Amino acid sequence: MDPVWDEFRRRRRAFWLAILLGLLWSVPGSLTCSFLVRYGLDYDLAFLLVVVLPAMGNITVAHLSWMFCPCPHCGQSFHCSWFYGNPYARHCVHCGLPKWAPGTGEKKGSRKWDSPEWH
Repeated sequence: MDPVWDEFRRRRRAFWLAILLGLLWSVPGSLTCSFLVRYGLDYDLAFLLVVVLPAMGNITVAHLSWMFCPCPHCGQSFHCSWFYGNPYARHCVHCGLPKWAPGTGEKKGSRKWDSPEWH
């Protein structure tokens, strides 16, 4: 595949791996919660602190990393702008580059004064 999309693919896989690890963490996390309940901690609070917060934090970081992955053509976020976000977008929301299309390898400026005719 095209090397400009390798970072996008890595971030997408990291997101799905974070979801899988969140599900797998529920078993040892629940066992840890039962251990903490023996020493007087409320089970709901222990479950929140030990299982939910680490899993959701990991998933959130991976999702934001995926959402803000730069477009290989324009260099801005491929999936979201200030008012719109779609992790399954088929085109860049800024420049319209189709997903998996070969990028130019250069980061083009989004402002008109970045063009060569203004220099």
